[in-house]
Amino acid sequence: MEEILAAVEWFDHNGSSVLSPAGTLLIAEAACRANPVPVLDRVIDEETQSRHNCKHGGERDNPRTREKEKTSPEWEYAWYKLWFRPRHEMLRQWCGHRAVTFHERLLAAEAENHRLDVLVADLVKALERAGDTSMASHYEQRHERDRITAHNARPVVDRPLEPWELPVREVRVRRRWR
Repeated sequence: MEEILAAVEWFDHNGSSVLSPAGTLLIAEAACRANPVPVLDRVIDEETQSRHNCKHGGERDNPRTREKEKTSPEWEYAWYKLWFRPRHEMLRQWCGHRAVTFHERLLAAEAENHRLDVLVADLVKALERAGDTSMASHYEQRHERDRITAHNARPVVDRPLEPWELPVREVRVRRRWR
């Protein structure tokens, strides 16, 4: 604690130390390194709750009405990526674990995609065996049609068109001359 206080700005107010934001982060990091188990347990609990909310949606307090409102799984995932994931990765790093790299995240996503493809194929086969071939073909076609690939997930940035490349539309109108 003395080393941290020597390295950052702080002052004493009514018998308690008030630190700068940088000092507060250094103390939090030191606490994580000294006792990582409860911090990691809390991170795992929050990630479990976030995973559930990202699949099924959740509830949040509306800041305007102060009432509970349902949230969509898409909103929950965007909220998780914006607020929870960076904090969880920072806490893991402070506890002595390294953060997940982009490449590791990509490999995990591809493996999960393959696992879900196999699961969908097994479910379609089970529907066919149960005698519901029309629903089986519907789900198989829908799975293939709505597949997210790099081509349809990435925005395509077009180059600006030259004046002679612009499409020309002729609109016929009657002229009214007086």
